[in-house]
Amino acid sequence: MQGFILSRRLLYATVFGILIILASLYTTITKKSEGGRSQTQTQKISPKTSTQVLDTTVNTNNKSVPTNSNNKTLTKTDVITRDLLGSYVQQVRNKTYTEQSGEKIVNKVTDEVFALNYKPKQLSTLITTPNNDYNTIKKYKDSLYKTLSALSNLKEYELTIYARAIQNNSKKDFDDLRNISLIYSNVATDMLDITVPKEVSTIHLSILNSLYKFSEVLKNMADGYNDPAAGLSGIGNFTKTEEEIQQSFSKLKTYFIEKKLYSTTT
Repeated sequence: MQGFILSRRLLYATVFGILIILASLYTTITKKSEGGRSQTQTQKISPKTSTQVLDTTVNTNNKSVPTNSNNKTLTKTDVITRDLLGSYVQQVRNKTYTEQSGEKIVNKVTDEVFALNYKPKQLSTLITTPNNDYNTIKKYKDSLYKTLSALSNLKEYELTIYARAIQNNSKKDFDDLRNISLIYSNVATDMLDITVPKEVSTIHLSILNSLYKFSEVLKNMADGYNDPAAGLSGIGNFTKTEEEIQQSFSKLKTYFIEKKLYSTTT
């Protein structure tokens, strides 16, 4: 038990240190680049199978965007710097800072760092049919595969692109991640237009939501070019979200096998 407590304290101290370093680096970089480099512009990509490109496809929870006194939108790094250092300084000044209160600060800020600005879709947003005959399911499968084909054009693993972007501070690679993010969100949006047999609607929804979530993960990784905390959030959620996608597709594969609609060539 004592070892567990020590390991938790080490974790808190490490996260606290990383966040302060990120904040310091970001402040330094921002000052150096002020008036120079413009903000990265989001480019719209419309896959061949996409019928609609949305200006905002993932951030659908209508949360207010934090701004400062000059009405400038705050980055994720800005927000955690404000919350982390602000809370710490206030407690020190008030002489109320303790190890326990420090842990609470780090816990709160860590949650903020790794939180995704993402709201899952609900079953009510799907177009469903009570029919589950062979032809209906085959039509669903064909429509779904056509929509998902846009993802087959993505030839390079996203982590490889991100590693290169970080290593070379490559704006092009960060922009590529942003564009890939849009492809994932566009595919998920197109999935809302597919008529889904009701018996497979839960699986369809899990795939759709996992793609939306992965899109937000990639967007955060892309934002890492100007916002280190956003990049940390993206990479911190990457593996888990990737696993959610794989698990959802595995369930769909099982469903098609049961309906005798799956082969190694499809």
